[in-house]
Amino acid sequence: MGAKEIKKDDMRLIHSGIFGIITTLILVFALLSVAFMAGDPGTLGIYLFLTFLSLAASRLFLAINFRFLADEKKMFPFIRNLVFSGLFLVASILCWVIKDFKILTLILAFVYIGCIIANRVCLIIEKHNAGSIVGNGLLIIVGALLIFTFISLVFEKDPNLDGGAFLVLMLIIIIISMFEVLAFAFSKIQLKGLIKIIRKTYVIEILFGMVILFISCSFYFSVMEEGMTSFGDGLWYSFAVITTIGFGDITAKTIIGRFLTVILGLYGIIVTASITSVIVNYYNEVKAGEINTGEEPAKIEQKEEEKKETPTIENKEEDNSSSENKPE
Repeated sequence: MGAKEIKKDDMRLIHSGIFGIITTLILVFALLSVAFMAGDPGTLGIYLFLTFLSLAASRLFLAINFRFLADEKKMFPFIRNLVFSGLFLVASILCWVIKDFKILTLILAFVYIGCIIANRVCLIIEKHNAGSIVGNGLLIIVGALLIFTFISLVFEKDPNLDGGAFLVLMLIIIIISMFEVLAFAFSKIQLKGLIKIIRKTYVIEILFGMVILFISCSFYFSVMEEGMTSFGDGLWYSFAVITTIGFGDITAKTIIGRFLTVILGLYGIIVTASITSVIVNYYNEVKAGEINTGEEPAKIEQKEEEKKETPTIENKEEDNSSSENKPE
């Protein structure tokens, strides 16, 4: 690995860190906008400005990633995200310029949901397969219905509907930002390879046993414990015990309940240790293969699958000999 590649990896790390911070800021500023919705208009305008400014920054960083840091430099995603970044930047400026709350809500809804629809259309054009067309097509229809909903809410005579439309818009931004934060957090976890390792071990059986024990104990807690009046309370308490978190807001008071609590806690420790060891072994194997071959884990897995599917010379000779020995 040369100095240029090391520098590129460093740039990717810095880029990912900044992008993760910006994605989190979108969620924070959107939540603050909802919190100050009925307060000072100036404060609300500041948080709206920061929300759409953060959206513009996130799209700009995605454009940079597609153009300069991705292994396959694609021009179309770069231009697409650059355009979205410019639209969000204009929307952030309009948060200061437009004082009419009704018109501002409608413009922000058009910009945000319009960018979502346009992004999905672009993904259909790029991938043009059945799964992409169906999934993205449904999202496009939902986005179009939301646009019509915002138009009808904003132009109603009841002023309370203006606040309702704004609340719906901010909730959409919050939900999508939350999913983006989760997607960023899980983006580098190679679930496909991890599932293969789990299938080769007894982790599935352990997890299945944990689910059975979890539900059974939750039923007992909800019926026999006075402090747990519903099955939801039993689930919450079992979750706190089996994950070894232990919130302490609900406790078991009967002898059997405390005994089951000990069993759940011990089982939770066993499951955590088992899954942790599987994950560590998987990443050690992947890292060892990456160091030895100098290739990325995805390419290593692809080569292994191709090797399994491609018949060897010995297998071909055996097939030919067996076909020759067959009676005509």
